Amino acid sequence: MLEIDIGTGNYLAGFADGEGCFYIGIHPTSNVSQGLQVVPEFQVSQNEERISVLKLFVDVLGCGSIKKNAPADSRDKTYVYVVKRHDDLFERLLPFFRRFPLRSEKHQEFLKFSQVIEMMHRKEHLAAESLKKIIEIAFSMNDSKYRKHKLANLLQCLEPSETIRQASL
Repeated sequence: MLEIDIGTGNYLAGFADGEGCFYIGIHPTSNVSQGLQVVPEFQVSQNEERISVLKLFVDVLGCGSIKKNAPADSRDKTYVYVVKRHDDLFERLLPFFRRFPLRSEKHQEFLKFSQVIEMMHRKEHLAAESLKKIIEIAFSMNDSKYRKHKLANLLQCLEPSETIRQASL
């Protein structure tokens, strides 16, 4: 991280401030102990003509990948730089945005995002109470009205089945 020159770092931070997104997905699944999987990701999108800036993110941060935004939609010409891997988020992305902070209200999204990444790094997402806090943080970010799953439904997944049974009596 130290080898990033200040001009490039500030440029990428400013670009992410305008075109980036810090997102915490919460998905029901039977593959994890609590029944909910936390999927954090950072994205920056750009039209195909200016894909070079996305390549600059890959080069500078040394992680993530570039893919078509909506491969099924032939009219969508945007590409997206995505970082999902926990170690990359924790070891590369968080230090980058701490060194080159965002200047808009998106900085608050980053702070919430980093709180969740740090909780996950400490394995707190494996306990129901901490997972509940992560879900609440996730739903306080971005515009939650477009989420696939509703907050109440996700929180209900964390309730012990006996509590749910008694509540329905």
